[in-house]
Amino acid sequence: MSDVYEFEGGETPVPSLIISDYSNKVYDKHRQSYGDEGANKTRGAAKSVLSSALVQETDDTKTNNVLLVGKVQSGKTSNLEALVGLALDSGFNLIVMYGGYDNTLLKQTVKRFRKTMDAPTDVDDEDALWDPAIPNIFTTDSTDELCINNLNADVIREFLADGIPVFIITIKDARRIKNINEILRKVRDDSVRSLVIDDEGDQASLNNVRDKKSNASATYGAICDMKAVLNDPIYFSVTATPQANIFLNALSELRPSAVHLLHPSRGYCGAEFFHVEDHAVIYTIPDEMDGAVEENRSPASLQLAIRHFVLASAILRLQFGKRDRAHTQMVIHAYREVNTHSIIYQWVDAYVKDIRDIVDISLADGDDTGLKLFIDVYENCFSEEVKAANPLNDALLGMVATVLKETGIALHNGCDRGTREIVRFKRHQIYIGAQLLERGITFDHLLTTYFTRWPKSSDGNMDTNLQRARWFGYRKQYCDLIKLFTTETIAVEFSFLAGMEDDLWRQFGEVEEGVLPISEIVVLAEDSKQKPTRRAVADYFSIYTREWLKQRYRTSNREDIAHNNKCVQDFLNGLTFNDRSYARKDNNRSCREAFCTGACAAKFMQELQGIYVDDAFSQFEVKKVLGGADTIAVLLMTSEGAPRHRSFYSADKKNMIKALHQGRSEDGKAYLGDKNVISDSTTVSLQIFEICPEIDGIALEDETQYMFAVYQANSLKSGYVGA
Repeated sequence: MSDVYEFEGGETPVPSLIISDYSNKVYDKHRQSYGDEGANKTRGAAKSVLSSALVQETDDTKTNNVLLVGKVQSGKTSNLEALVGLALDSGFNLIVMYGGYDNTLLKQTVKRFRKTMDAPTDVDDEDALWDPAIPNIFTTDSTDELCINNLNADVIREFLADGIPVFIITIKDARRIKNINEILRKVRDDSVRSLVIDDEGDQASLNNVRDKKSNASATYGAICDMKAVLNDPIYFSVTATPQANIFLNALSELRPSAVHLLHPSRGYCGAEFFHVEDHAVIYTIPDEMDGAVEENRSPASLQLAIRHFVLASAILRLQFGKRDRAHTQMVIHAYREVNTHSIIYQWVDAYVKDIRDIVDISLADGDDTGLKLFIDVYENCFSEEVKAANPLNDALLGMVATVLKETGIALHNGCDRGTREIVRFKRHQIYIGAQLLERGITFDHLLTTYFTRWPKSSDGNMDTNLQRARWFGYRKQYCDLIKLFTTETIAVEFSFLAGMEDDLWRQFGEVEEGVLPISEIVVLAEDSKQKPTRRAVADYFSIYTREWLKQRYRTSNREDIAHNNKCVQDFLNGLTFNDRSYARKDNNRSCREAFCTGACAAKFMQELQGIYVDDAFSQFEVKKVLGGADTIAVLLMTSEGAPRHRSFYSADKKNMIKALHQGRSEDGKAYLGDKNVISDSTTVSLQIFEICPEIDGIALEDETQYMFAVYQANSLKSGYVGA
């Protein structure tokens, strides 16, 4: 049974989408895995993306390149499954996908698509191989029976003639893509309707040679050749870090003409959850790894993280019960160098054995030695709710012993010495690595991350650093057990990345709606030295004026707090406020609004003490912006009459707020975030927040104070734009 999905394509006639066997199969599988809501969401996204691509294909002023942007660890593959199913129903019979940069990820991708599509896995399954209701999924993996190298053009031509789609998944490697090109070159004149999906399209695909006009890097050249062989097919580039793709120069054949967002489903925990909102997930540790490696000693912070992983795994097992065989994982990402991974492996292996012996002996002797070993992590790394439900007693220690017996350690790098295969059979897994932990790999129950790797000579690139955040994912079900062990410097930088990502998504939404050209996108870089991406593949330059002036530091001086709070109250009492729903797509209140002269607001702000401590929020700039406006909007960012609790950094940066602006609501639709609460009646808005500071989860209620953000319309952001 087929359904025709009609869509508006403007004046240019385009074919309607078909909903039939292939996409219905994917939909049913998604319902089983993600429920009705998740299945409907991925199907809806696929319809929108493919229908828009078909319209784009008919527009001679645009390329056939489409950029699909998801979020790190947000389930982009499920969206691609829905897209492939819909494309197959709608007449596409040849699909090529670049599905990984190593064989492990390639096997993972092939296995998943075959399972979803009920595709055959070997040549002996002839009934399935010649079933028009099932696509044949081939791979470049030489160990796979359905390796594309075992086929020739005649066989592919027979499949296509019998109405059987061919789906090729290859590693992103120039040699293998060239081999596919040679086969496809011989079937190009047949009735082929093709498309290409480039997963992780910002990696390896882009031209990184210096002279881009005359030369091409190997993989980029092979991809361009495939586009030519397939007569310029629709090309979907998929990534969670699109900075390089939007800054491609005009010479690139992969430069996108359209952008579509792949929104995460309910339960996703991304950059905002970990680095903007207050969930007490981050545990700051000293920057001690370099010294530890030099002295060949296991650092105390790493041992604490290991104890957290073991205890959190034990608690999760008790919560899930005996029937759930869910694996748990810990990731240790400290260095790029493989030889250093081996040193860390030795530390972790020795320490896991040590605590296993201590716990076993403690349980056998009936003493409290084993419990004492976990008291510090139990008290400091788990909430009162978790501790109330899971008392630290012999029953919990017994589960800890079970976890330790079933824990395996893997070197997740090119010299893994067989550890990756062994750890697959362990229920609790500790992965040590770098590059191979950055993209594609998914951890179902990542409880503990020990992340201390940061560029030594510079602050690196935003896209690379964001891809390293394997702690993102669908973790709401057990988010109270998660901990990220990292340095304060790295935590601060990731809060900047979270703000950048949120603003970039807002701009992509405007691109989708047709109100912002891709060429005018700005990647924010306020307060960070990180570059958007590597200059070898993209052209961009920096701009330095600001759209927002945001207060980043509170004052801890009680006299200043009392003085400022009185000044604010006196100022507010002289204004008349009305409820407003700015940045909301419902009628709920987001703020209260009043108006005054810019001179009045500037005079009030000059009276405040102890808050102008850095150049990002200087007394001079605030006065210039406010005093230069005839009328400004005063936006009181209310929380039903109660102060908003915001986390501040401890240690050296104890007065620095993690994020003054709260991000989007969970669905990303009802509320677009504090940054978008802007008056539509004036060019300058002054946001006023009543903030109760929190440090390490402890509220400093007697230091509650007002904090400020100033918006000036029509001023460029501090960040990067395409050259």
